[in-house]
Amino acid sequence: MMIVERLLSPSYTVTVLNLKKFEPKDVLEGFRGRGFHLWKPHAGLDLELEVESFIASTYGKHVYVLRFEGETYLARGEEKVLRKEWKGPKVYLVRHEAGLKRLLLQELSLKAKVSLLLPQWILWSVVGFYALSWVKENFLVSFLLTVFGFLLNDIVRVVDYLVLGYCNA
Repeated sequence: MMIVERLLSPSYTVTVLNLKKFEPKDVLEGFRGRGFHLWKPHAGLDLELEVESFIASTYGKHVYVLRFEGETYLARGEEKVLRKEWKGPKVYLVRHEAGLKRLLLQELSLKAKVSLLLPQWILWSVVGFYALSWVKENFLVSFLLTVFGFLLNDIVRVVDYLVLGYCNA
């Protein structure tokens, strides 16, 4: 992660935490105590406008999506916060504010997630189908794709970062 992070030099780092086993009050007070701005999405309002408002009215390089039982909060601040009890956080590197907005919408809404990821899935499916048809004819190419699969994964992450504005860390 450090090498990719240094090469891409992201503007933001987004961490998605699944905290269903924890009490929201305690965790949120801990974030407030460290100077984070906390925000909870409201069901009746337009989610895209709320996310834009959150991005415009807060500051900091580190953004957290805190998922509790039945509730989701966003937190944004200057310092990195992780505890050993918080298992399996998903970390994203974000290039710019448009990528931050896209990622937050994806994490907060299933409808937005489908609409944002569907074109990407279609594109990579076409590329994968074409690569498979080409690989069947050439054993050397299939061997090289297998050997360099990890390198190709990093290349896909860089392409995602450049096109979508964010990628998995």
